[in-house]
Amino acid sequence: MWSFLIVSAVLVGLGATAPTDPPRNITKPFRFKNVADLKDMDHNELERTLRAQAKASLGFPYPSSASCDIDWTFGSDCVEVSVILAKQIQKWTGPGNCGSSKDNHDPGKQDCMYQLFYVLDGDIYAMHQTPDLKHLDIFYMFLDQTPYGCQGWSLSYSTDLDMELLDGGRNYCNWWNLVNASGLSAQPSYSRDTSNNRCTEFTTANCSTY
Repeated sequence: MWSFLIVSAVLVGLGATAPTDPPRNITKPFRFKNVADLKDMDHNELERTLRAQAKASLGFPYPSSASCDIDWTFGSDCVEVSVILAKQIQKWTGPGNCGSSKDNHDPGKQDCMYQLFYVLDGDIYAMHQTPDLKHLDIFYMFLDQTPYGCQGWSLSYSTDLDMELLDGGRNYCNWWNLVNASGLSAQPSYSRDTSNNRCTEFTTANCSTY
């Protein structure tokens, strides 16, 4: 409870809208396209459901649709991690960091068009749209304070579920670019764990192009 109050207060200071009530259920528990679809579901149940969905299909080396789930360990406490990531998302909100319109197809201009839905008890819900407007990804990070540091689990997935099997590593880069740019990846005790069967095209991802 205290972590939620602290993070909410900081985000209000940053200009983000802090939720007054927990979300009340999820019409499609593991897939939603905007914050209006969120209703009330226990966060542990939500994380279990999301983890169950982030599985590779039999015989296919990647998840059944373009997505990426990652386990993280951060050296800072979870309140600080949540605030740092929320600030980075807000820094990259809107098209301002995309460059001019003629550069929007430049693969090096992806650090923009993020949107923070909200932060609840330190957990983050957000989205990223590529500047060419072709791809919209939803992503979450659940954080849990432990004696070994702040443990995180994130999921990013393409909303074009029926069409997109491969993403060039984009869903991995959605989170990696935030973690790296915010400095969290340089902290002591930082680690990251994922694999191709959890994360589409992880081993070939080139995040400098996303």
